[in-house]
Amino acid sequence: MEHDAKTLWGKFAVLTEEMRKFLTKEDIDQYLELERQRNIIFGLIQDLPEDSFRTSKEGEELLARLKPVEESMLRDAQIWLNKSRAHNTKVQGYGNIGGFRPQGNIFNKGY
Repeated sequence: MEHDAKTLWGKFAVLTEEMRKFLTKEDIDQYLELERQRNIIFGLIQDLPEDSFRTSKEGEELLARLKPVEESMLRDAQIWLNKSRAHNTKVQGYGNIGGFRPQGNIFNKGY
């Protein structure tokens, strides 16, 4: 299947903007699926014999529009990661309360 640079960059932009939406909603599974698709598109872009679209006026405008989206996604991903780590730490902390043993505490009537 033959693709031109403009079409591929357009798909890349759409996927990037959709990734941002799902990251904001903290739907990480969908975000990762979109990232996988975007990586495929980027691979196709890199395999092009020529990418004159990137240096065209329209291409530069597209990349300029995507730059703040990418920066925002990095910030949102860091926030999500920090919240996830804090939640994980909190959950692990509850597992250590009072010498809790996963096999359970057995009450022995003989005592």
